[in-house]
Amino acid sequence: MSVEGDLRHIRRAGRDEVVVSFFLSGHGYLEQGSCGHVVGVGDIGFIRLDRPFAVGGLSPYRELRFSVPRVNFEARVGNADALTGRRIRASPSTELLTTYMHDVARSATGMSEAEAGLAVEGALHIVRSLVGDRDDGDRASSEVLRSLARVHIERHSHDASYGPRAMAAALNVSRSKLYRAFADGEGIAAEIRDARLDRIHRWLTSASNDRTPINVLMHACGFTDAPGFSKAFKRRFGMSAKDVRALRQG
Repeated sequence: MSVEGDLRHIRRAGRDEVVVSFFLSGHGYLEQGSCGHVVGVGDIGFIRLDRPFAVGGLSPYRELRFSVPRVNFEARVGNADALTGRRIRASPSTELLTTYMHDVARSATGMSEAEAGLAVEGALHIVRSLVGDRDDGDRASSEVLRSLARVHIERHSHDASYGPRAMAAALNVSRSKLYRAFADGEGIAAEIRDARLDRIHRWLTSASNDRTPINVLMHACGFTDAPGFSKAFKRRFGMSAKDVRALRQG
């Protein structure tokens, strides 16, 4: 029996979920419905678990995968039927996403439920950008890098020392490439600052944080300079953090 025959694995209908697979080494294949592809290093593939499918190896291979309920996948990425049984070919964009998923997998055991949810949401957002921009490699690469950076900012917003240098190292890209991805805005440092301000604003407009002092929220989002925080917050939202909380409380 051939290697393909030995490793061929067919499953019948199961959970109503979509699996996103990242192929790390070797070669394999995936089939579902009328679609099928040979997949290699750096490719990304999609399978629905609620319908029969086949996956296998044409040589020893490794993959990293995660699954989400189909309704969540379709809300954040697109029509599952248009993607399952298909692949996105290896590119700098898929390499960035695979690096991100490695980072998530290594830290998954230490994540809270909320952090894990954010990591998955980020991955789906990035997959959407890949699906939408498959024919424009340069634009897709920049969009994926921006998406990955924003996910990392959310995950590290509590760390005052987290900045462009640490982010570039985590994403395995040069700082110049990271800066270029945000060149059409105020820059990566402003992106980090605004994401932290946005998180504090969300907290201030939530009743569950009414008893948490503003300075505690400030430090929890990586701000250490109170006057600087107050100035930046008012510039972004047009009012002070204290006034935002008072407005919510009526």
